[in-house]
Amino acid sequence: MIVIIKVAVVVFVIAFGAFMVNPTNWHPFAPNGFAGVMSGAAIVFFAFIGFDAVSTTAEETRNPQRDMPIGIIASLIICTLLYVLMSSILTGIKHIHGLHWRRRRSGHGFRQQAVGAVRSLARARSPG
Repeated sequence: MIVIIKVAVVVFVIAFGAFMVNPTNWHPFAPNGFAGVMSGAAIVFFAFIGFDAVSTTAEETRNPQRDMPIGIIASLIICTLLYVLMSSILTGIKHIHGLHWRRRRSGHGFRQQAVGAVRSLARARSPG
């Protein structure tokens, strides 16, 4: 059930966000160059690791030799399509200069988030 909700949210953002895309936001296409593309690819790679669950559950099918490749390839195609559409919509909605990526890249944003997370954990564990 949770997977259906997650996919529904992604499809909702893609469907309604498509009307808010400004194609001029895609220029320059890769503002961080090849290093930025590789950094993004490394992050997305870890999202695809979960496909071993498809092969694990495929043992329960009637014809695993036929059904397993179909399930893995179909799930890879669907997820890749959703990733490409979602990233295209989100990058089309907000321009890179509006994200203040230089400040976050220097570590200031990360430090603030880490300190905030530690404080909230400390509050949650403190009695009273």
